[in-house]
Amino acid sequence: KVKSLEEVMAAKLVNFINGMNQLHTEGLTRELPIVSFDFAQGIWMVGKIDEVRMPKAENYHNPILVEIKTCFQDAVPSEPQKRDGRIQLMCYKYLWDSLVAHANHDFPSKQFFDY
Repeated sequence: KVKSLEEVMAAKLVNFINGMNQLHTEGLTRELPIVSFDFAQGIWMVGKIDEVRMPKAENYHNPILVEIKTCFQDAVPSEPQKRDGRIQLMCYKYLWDSLVAHANHDFPSKQFFDY
């Protein structure tokens, strides 16, 4: 059982690694925890992407991020619900792009441990 905040973050990192391996081998992963390894405007960001898919087209290498919103009613989501989902997806895209852009850089251990 996870008992401390450090163990929670370690579990998220392990789950991220496992999810990325699954994405690489199967082209699809679900519930992918993502952590901004850079500070976004001074804020450490953490999220969980519902689904990441790799396109089948060989000439397209950008993953497709999917955010699935569950509804309690059998109706089309309201405009505010759609807007919130888009904002959440934009944040995940920002986290993803930040992660990819800095993949070849050193992990910011000091900021991570300070967090």
